[in-house]
Amino acid sequence: LFVQGLLRAYSPPGLMLVLAGLAALLWRLWRRPAAWAVVVAWLTTTLLFVMIDLAYGLIVRHFYFALPLACVAAATLLAALARRARWLFPVTLALVALFCASGLLLWLLATALYIKPSMTPLTH
Repeated sequence: LFVQGLLRAYSPPGLMLVLAGLAALLWRLWRRPAAWAVVVAWLTTTLLFVMIDLAYGLIVRHFYFALPLACVAAATLLAALARRARWLFPVTLALVALFCASGLLLWLLATALYIKPSMTPLTH
């Protein structure tokens, strides 16, 4: 159930983007001890609550407080890619537009048509 929730919460491409972004973020912040400590503490807290969820079956909603860090990590990687080569800028811009459109569509479906997404990805 945990892996299914993880894949639904972030999607396979999104999960790869977040994991690569976390690596890029930690690498970039390596020489900034205070910022690096914040990211590591955030990751440690998330992993602690994941372990509590897996060990005791408690619904701790760790995806809620992991999501801002996931967004920052993905943005770090996309920004680095956009700076890398001129042709990558439109690609990263299209990915950002796709993520924004996806969030807007979910919001519109929920508010206008009362179609609610599953909460399972956010709770397990």
